Amino acid sequence: VTGEDGGALKEVIGGMQGYRVYDPSGISVSIGANGGGMGAKTGLYCVGDMEPGSRMFVDQTLNEWILSLDQAQMHIFVDTLYRAVQASETDNLIDFSAHWITCVQKIGKAISEVDEETADVVTQIMRAFFETVSLHAKELAHSERK
Repeated sequence: VTGEDGGALKEVIGGMQGYRVYDPSGISVSIGANGGGMGAKTGLYCVGDMEPGSRMFVDQTLNEWILSLDQAQMHIFVDTLYRAVQASETDNLIDFSAHWITCVQKIGKAISEVDEETADVVTQIMRAFFETVSLHAKELAHSERK
């Protein structure tokens, strides 16, 4: 879509109406009077950096990945992650940082003790995460070529 001045609509984050985010350097979309979602009545515009590794890129990728999990996968992943972090036997990030080698070893041991079924689910979830990262990086590279 292009405007009268040649400006183009630049969608940064796709999704349902009311959740799409647009680059502020592009033209505007019509806002629906009865719209819903986070961008209802005002729209959502990206004001940050979408380069791979940027906070916005990471946040968008993590959000899409988390939303792709069903409730059972989410439950298994969160429980497994919690048990792994709990295995570090630290109460805060300062203690974890001070003894990170020991903590990482304890976490690795806890993960290696996960039953096979849980390990398979967590592997599928992590594969989905890396596929989401790859997809977002490709989309970003493609949009930069336009």
